Amino acid sequence: MTFLAWVSTDLGRPDAAEGHARAAWHFAEECGHSGLLAWVCKTRQVAAYWDDRKENALRHAEHGLRYAMRAGGETEVMLASTLALDYARLGRGDEARIMLRHAQEVGPGRADYPGGPLSCAPERALSYWADACLVLSDPCQALEMASRSVEISQGRPGRTRNLGTERMTVLHMVRAHIDGGALDGAVEALAPVLQTPPEARAAPLLLQLAEIVGRIPDASRNGGQGRVIKEAIGAFCDETPYTEG
Repeated sequence: MTFLAWVSTDLGRPDAAEGHARAAWHFAEECGHSGLLAWVCKTRQVAAYWDDRKENALRHAEHGLRYAMRAGGETEVMLASTLALDYARLGRGDEARIMLRHAQEVGPGRADYPGGPLSCAPERALSYWADACLVLSDPCQALEMASRSVEISQGRPGRTRNLGTERMTVLHMVRAHIDGGALDGAVEALAPVLQTPPEARAAPLLLQLAEIVGRIPDASRNGGQGRVIKEAIGAFCDETPYTEG
């Protein structure tokens, strides 16, 4: 049920995700699995964020961290990283930085998580930290973290490589280049994401691309590399076989 909720968000149905996640919560409670309870909270956080319910997303992350701290390891890293990002998104910078340090200091723990998308390998943690740094107006640090994340991901065997996370992390690199005034670098970084096959174009990917268009400075949006980015993303989204909702 947790996987079904996660996939529902990827397909642009956060409303359906919430229903599946409520069922998942019931089952996780019944079996007393702290790691799974944390991941259900994370799944609900994802659905709420992409449904533009950012306060709800924060509450799910806070709730999930309480269970994640019992599980430790990757589960705690994921929920702490998520909470750092949500604090940053809501303008709570000091709390975001404290939680970011917490996430970076979590030691390895037992594998008390379901696995697959519901896990937090080093490259995934770095992706969240890069996103938080972007929101905290530190594009240089964000670019460094995102680049490290992509490098780790690309070095993994194909069966263990999380291409969804990798694509989103590349978009963090694009955002960092734009925020740093390097539109040439943004165009170069964006190119591989625009090769994503239609069946792999998850709704959050499209929403992130729309955010990138909004970050292009007004003076650059209708000319030069800014226009290249805007038109390339527009064409990519037009070719996608479904729309959000």
